[in-house]
Amino acid sequence: MHSDQQPYRSLKEAMQEYEGADLYAGVVRPWMRGQDAERRWMEDFSKRQGSPVPRATIEEIWRLYAFSRIVEMLQLDFAPEGRPNPNQWGTFSIGAAQYAEFMDFFGLHKVDAPFCPFFHEIVTVETANDRTAPITQSSRATSRTVRCTRARARGGWPRR
Repeated sequence: MHSDQQPYRSLKEAMQEYEGADLYAGVVRPWMRGQDAERRWMEDFSKRQGSPVPRATIEEIWRLYAFSRIVEMLQLDFAPEGRPNPNQWGTFSIGAAQYAEFMDFFGLHKVDAPFCPFFHEIVTVETANDRTAPITQSSRATSRTVRCTRARARGGWPRR
């Protein structure tokens, strides 16, 4: 593990070891208070120019990867109902407002865009009974869900 990943590793371990009722107030928010340097680094990184992606060292890529793992852990509770219990990974839920606060702290903002695989995750695929039915998408948001996108496949999966 590279030293730039250590803050995220520490947060991951603290999240998994936490036994209280409010993960965000008990672990995440206090951790964020000590991450001004990380926040400034992300802000500086976001200002880099690239075509289409700015140049980054391998260490910076590792650092961004470590951050992405924390983001994924915080998103676990937003999975649609019927999915595996997110607590099986050793985390507790946080609310959508807390998730947004975490992302805003690091200068990341919600992207409201038409469906694009780059910005959305296909959570479930439902095969239409009518092979000529158009591909559609739906999303739902509840107090426990930021956004879940579904896609309907035209006529099922291609056969080989």
